[in-house]
Amino acid sequence: GAIVDVECVDDGITSSGFTWHASEGFVSLKGTGFLRTETTGKITYLCTLVEPILKTGEATTAFLRVATAVMGGPREPLPDVRPKVKSPKQPGKIPANEVVRYLYDEVQNADVEGGAVAFFSPDVVYEDTVYTQPRLGKAEVERFFNAGSIPGFAFIVDEISDGSVACGFRWHVEIAGQLGPRGVTFYQLGADGLVTFVRDVPESTSKPPP
Repeated sequence: GAIVDVECVDDGITSSGFTWHASEGFVSLKGTGFLRTETTGKITYLCTLVEPILKTGEATTAFLRVATAVMGGPREPLPDVRPKVKSPKQPGKIPANEVVRYLYDEVQNADVEGGAVAFFSPDVVYEDTVYTQPRLGKAEVERFFNAGSIPGFAFIVDEISDGSVACGFRWHVEIAGQLGPRGVTFYQLGADGLVTFVRDVPESTSKPPP
C-alpha cells in the first residue's frame, strides 16, 4: 500500500498546517493539510488536499483571466497607476501567521512599497502544485505574482493557524465577487524571519461520487 509521510508541521497550538507526501511504487504525490483542536487536544477539524495530477500551469491563469472578464470583472475600475503605500510591517520581524494575514489582506489590495516579495527569502522555494516545477528564488516568485495579478480576482483567507515559525491556512478565491475554488497553503519562515518555503494546493474541481 501507499506510504504517507508528514514532512513539516507548524508550531501552532490550537490549529496547525502541515505538508505531506505519499508514495507507492514509482508514484509520489505531495499535499497540504490543516487541522484545528479543542483544549483537550482532540482534533475537531481536519482538511487534507493532494496536488492535482493534471498540471494546467499557465493555462490556469489564462482561464481565470477569461472567467473573470466573463463574470463581470472588478466591481469598480482600477486606476492605471495606484499610489504606493509605505509598508507598516517590517519584513523579517513578524510571525508566519501575521505575514500571511498581511500579504493577503493588505498587500494584495494595495500597491505597497516593496510588494509581497519583500517578505520572501532570496532563495525561497515556492511550490504552486498546478505547475510541474516550483518557483526558485525571489525574482521568479515576483514574476509569478505579477503574471497572476488579475483585476476582479482575489484570494480570501478563511482561517490561519497560530504558528509563528510556520503556518498553514485555508483560503478560497473570489472571481468578480463570486465564490471560486478553495485550497490550503503552507508557509515556512527561515532564521531571518523571511519566507523560505511555500506549498500551495487547490481543492480538486472534480469530486468522487458519494
